[in-house]
Amino acid sequence: MKKVLIVSHSFPPMNDPSSQRAYYLAKYLGELGWDSTVLTAKVADSSLGWSDWGDNDVEVRTVRTRSINITRLRAVKTAATNDRKRVGLKALAARAVYKALSAIAIPDKAALWIPFALRTGGALARDQSYSVVLSTSPRFSNHTVARKLAHRGCIPWVADFQDFHFIGAIEDAKLFPLSRHLQSRLEQRVISYADRLIFTTESMRQEYARRYQQCGAKSHVVYNGFEDQSAVFGDIYPPSGPLTVFYAGSFYQGERSPLPLIRAMDVLISEGIIGPEDVRIQIAGAIDEGTITDIRDSAIGGRVELLGTIDRRDAMKRMRQAHLLWLIVADGLNHSAAVPIKLYEYLDARRTILAFVPRDSEAAQIVQRLGVGVVLRQELTLDSTVQNAELLKEYVRQYREGLLQVPLKASPTSLYEYSWRYKAEQVAAVLDEVLTACSADPGSRTRAK
Repeated sequence: MKKVLIVSHSFPPMNDPSSQRAYYLAKYLGELGWDSTVLTAKVADSSLGWSDWGDNDVEVRTVRTRSINITRLRAVKTAATNDRKRVGLKALAARAVYKALSAIAIPDKAALWIPFALRTGGALARDQSYSVVLSTSPRFSNHTVARKLAHRGCIPWVADFQDFHFIGAIEDAKLFPLSRHLQSRLEQRVISYADRLIFTTESMRQEYARRYQQCGAKSHVVYNGFEDQSAVFGDIYPPSGPLTVFYAGSFYQGERSPLPLIRAMDVLISEGIIGPEDVRIQIAGAIDEGTITDIRDSAIGGRVELLGTIDRRDAMKRMRQAHLLWLIVADGLNHSAAVPIKLYEYLDARRTILAFVPRDSEAAQIVQRLGVGVVLRQELTLDSTVQNAELLKEYVRQYREGLLQVPLKASPTSLYEYSWRYKAEQVAAVLDEVLTACSADPGSRTRAK
């Protein structure tokens, strides 16, 4: 049987979106003729915490290695950062150590896992005779581990890019010159030495192709997807009561702003289209004090519930209990050229999506092509706010007529294209392709140094 070793620092029970891709690919590749094993860490630092969201009835073979756990350091640092009044030795030390680690961690904070992964992965590769190694980022350390394992065992290697690495950080003034040089070389090595490359959007593939000629014919696009959770949650409908808008995600560093929706809602209230008591906005995720202040100062502020970081299953249930799902994609390259996994989870929830995304982004194209929502403007100008308010009036009407209380009737065929099962089929095709090519002409296989 064909065997694939999947290298992913992120894996359940981590809540990180990146762990979903590794988990579901492993799950479905096993049904598609690929005996899959996941090499991951026992304990990994996760800003979104942990929850038991995997399918308990599906066994995915995992090998969990030791790692250096910096979760406690993150917690102390986060508490110290959120409370600037804390200037004690513990708070100052936590901020300083975390900042230093972030600056010297190359390629990323999972670098501390690399030695453990190489030792365990090397033993696995010797014992199991894997056909292909598949590494999936955004932790670029995954690619570093896979490159070395593939080289040692003369195994074909497929590198799966969930996010940008150095390309997305070229303009980052915080990068030290040495770090910039090393990160660039690491990315170049992955592009050069991987036998095949997979990107999660066409926009991302094009960006890499413009920078690296080696991408060429060996690059593929396999979008993220969703798992049908209808059997898990059953038929859940929004309860009677206010028009409920749900947002799953974090607001950070000004890259995502809740204000375009908040201000449009304020316009509806000022025009008497809807009263504050008839609206409920729920935000699940981290949010900074400045953004909280902006929300509280709005007319709708008193109707905004800040849920904090919640269990993934709880978030998915709340998606189904909402009338409208709120999506935000920032303008920067790291965001606009990607499609957040959150959008795919929204598709599974079958609720109308309010998409505050760049109008030419692939996220906008998906929402419009499937007819599952509306693309709104992100600018905070008066004209944009008025336009957004006009579009939202239609959904207030639908809410009052009871049209938002039932799931969307999207085409099953169209939605299947975004299922994890279909995405695994596409990845399996890439694995088969590289295996066939390398078997037919072993000399064509690129070797890592």
